Amino acid sequence: MMYTLLNHKDNTLIHELLLDADVHPLRLSSTIDSFSDPLCFLSDTGLTYKLLADTGYSCVQDWLAHINEWLRKLETPSGSHPRTERVLYALYNRFKERLIVKLNNARKSVHAFPERGEILTFTSSISHCLMLEYTLERTAPRISHLAVIENPKSIYDVWATIPTLTSNRHGLLKRLLVSGHKIIYYRDTLVYVDRRSESRVFGPSIDTLLMSEALMSYVEVTAPPNKRCDVLEIGCGSGLATAVLLRSTIECRRALLIDIEPEAILCTYKNLKLNGLVQSSRDLSRLSLLLGSFEPAEMCQSFDIVICNPPYVPYAPTRSVSTSDGLRMRAIAGLELITDLLLNLTPILTTNGVAVIIVNGATIDSLLQVFEALREDGFELTFLLGEDGLEVQFDLDEINSDQVWLSWLMDKGWVYERANILFHSIQAIAVRRLVQ
Repeated sequence: MMYTLLNHKDNTLIHELLLDADVHPLRLSSTIDSFSDPLCFLSDTGLTYKLLADTGYSCVQDWLAHINEWLRKLETPSGSHPRTERVLYALYNRFKERLIVKLNNARKSVHAFPERGEILTFTSSISHCLMLEYTLERTAPRISHLAVIENPKSIYDVWATIPTLTSNRHGLLKRLLVSGHKIIYYRDTLVYVDRRSESRVFGPSIDTLLMSEALMSYVEVTAPPNKRCDVLEIGCGSGLATAVLLRSTIECRRALLIDIEPEAILCTYKNLKLNGLVQSSRDLSRLSLLLGSFEPAEMCQSFDIVICNPPYVPYAPTRSVSTSDGLRMRAIAGLELITDLLLNLTPILTTNGVAVIIVNGATIDSLLQVFEALREDGFELTFLLGEDGLEVQFDLDEINSDQVWLSWLMDKGWVYERANILFHSIQAIAVRRLVQ
């Protein structure tokens, strides 16, 4: 039996469950009508746990790990199923339908998009990563599940994945790691980076996803209703953060995306197009891609939302920035960009405008005086990832291979090792301008 459509009674049930879960009214009105990404919707609202009550699975991780078995059970012609389970099934199918639409768009709009491969799908709060296998068949893409990772610590959290795989799935994981194709699906946004021809594009990394999630959770609640926002992203990389924002309920009037890497500008344009954000001359008039460095003095306008995933690892005292450092090193090390941005927020942000940046413990400790000066100048700082931030893998090979630099970071307590894996804590900070 197939339950692909949500009827009036189903929607009423969802609405009642959401009200019981005390979902914020603004988020309730925006999500219940669209279901543009049901997996994010489910985990974002906490609705999954209520709908799982009749499935026999104890938690989201258990359900996702046995998703193929559960789907076969519900697709059996005989037997009936509780309405909560049918609603969950319909929402899951909506997720697959949305992903299939994205894959079909990618096949049409992206040159040499792989006919077969793996997709890393992330739920909201980045609480789970689903590793999916797809094949672009003639009629419609076919999608199957490879593995699920709870609370991933990196984009490719291999060590968390291996215990959940059967032996015949190890080959698929190996193919994902060596294919050179990075395909991310998150909040109904598909991003594709071809590592063979776009090796100089930074991300999407776990930082990118956590920053985007923190940004969406913050602005969806705090943004004034019906306000059309001007958006600036500094260091757009693959374009994921701005693409997710533009596809949300936030009204965007204009967006300016900057990067110093030509491959990143081209990759961002490709992914904006893939997600239907560049379809007409009107779209082009509100989207600007700028190749170059961030120069505050050259900004001709103020912005309501500024997004930046800057380099945040300070150089060791024995190691300074060098002209021999490539763009990749400039994308991960040094505090010049973040310092320049923070010191120039007054002319860049509109009143009540917000900048969301990603940092780590080293950045926070190094820029305490800058943060304090911002507060004194009338800015409000909010830590969006909890008081202590979130632990992720420290997988910056250029720094990890420099033993003196790495030892200095570890001596400071900014990087630490557990089970032969390096970790650090990252934080997303919302800096809101409160005064004229």
